[in-house]
Amino acid sequence: MQELIARKMRLRKDIRCLLDGREESEVITRSRLVQERLFATEWWRRARWVFVYIAMSVEVDTTLIVTRAYREGRQVAIPRIEGEEITFYRYEGRTRGLVPNQFGILEPDPQWLPVEPRELAEGPLLILAPGLAFDRSLRRIGRGKGYYDRFLARARSGPQECLVVGLTLAEQVVEEVPAGPLDQPLDGLVTDRELIGHPAIA
Repeated sequence: MQELIARKMRLRKDIRCLLDGREESEVITRSRLVQERLFATEWWRRARWVFVYIAMSVEVDTTLIVTRAYREGRQVAIPRIEGEEITFYRYEGRTRGLVPNQFGILEPDPQWLPVEPRELAEGPLLILAPGLAFDRSLRRIGRGKGYYDRFLARARSGPQECLVVGLTLAEQVVEEVPAGPLDQPLDGLVTDRELIGHPAIA
């Protein structure tokens, strides 16, 4: 276990160094390529709910994903860190209700309606996952807190089909991501250069 932790720490450091100094304008431009690839997939076409993060620095921007999903009549949920867990809240077009948390991440106002994926009546659910590094075996590594792994395990225990797709820049796809038994795999991955997971194109 200690060796796994050390390997993850080294990978996180390597990816942070790789991404250091990326201009915001570059990330936004390349994020559009990721978004357009996502919108062309069956993952997107079939989704009734879209669970989508709000991007931190150098993460693939999701602003267009939020607004397009809402405009197309899909249900949208945005995460909020609460203790050791993340809870998703239903988005209803109120971007001004997003407030920064202790890490500077924009989150829903807690007065929004919380969404429990295991209790939803319609699916499938498309869960878009951030991360620092990914591999072609559809493993991901986050920032080390385990928020998404715990949430994904919970979401997948419900009756609805969950499609978990990572969004990333191409250079964050590495040869191998070290993974333990609690690390949740993805169903697919979208980069600014390719799709990994081979979804049908809508």
